[in-house]
Amino acid sequence: MTKKRRISLLDQNSDRSLLTDSFKKQAAEQIYAGKPLTGKNGIFGGMIKDILETALSEEMNQHLRSQNHQDGRGYGDDDYDGNEQCGKSKLFSRPILISKKFNNHFFFGIPLSSIQKDNKYYFNFEFKGKEQSAIICQAKPVSTKRLSTKIGEIEKELLNKIRKESAKILFNLS
Repeated sequence: MTKKRRISLLDQNSDRSLLTDSFKKQAAEQIYAGKPLTGKNGIFGGMIKDILETALSEEMNQHLRSQNHQDGRGYGDDDYDGNEQCGKSKLFSRPILISKKFNNHFFFGIPLSSIQKDNKYYFNFEFKGKEQSAIICQAKPVSTKRLSTKIGEIEKELLNKIRKESAKILFNLS
């Protein structure tokens, strides 16, 4: 059974409550003025929104970690077979370029590598100051359930170059 993290209104680094006297006084004044407690413009609206977004984010992270564990990705270093195709992190994750989104469940992805090779199956480029290669011969449809962390976005022009080169290789186009 998965442990649930309890969200409290205490600062993690101290025992001080985040509900300061100033906030309590301001909330009391707004209550007396007839302002609603919840809702978009409510007294606690912003606080509730922050708490819910934090909870949902943590729940998604736990789900992704759990899904990776169930899929056999992330059992620990003892199960690592040394195959670099599996990625280098503890979860054996690797970056992938989303070339084409099919729907909310699948996309066409091209795995990326920091190792550059000078052949037609690798498209070499720079991303965030680091040399990268799109491994065209490993391009495939991928479930969105396999995604864990967004690293960033490449420029549209570069994406189109990679797509064009991929089409040449995968579909034997000139």
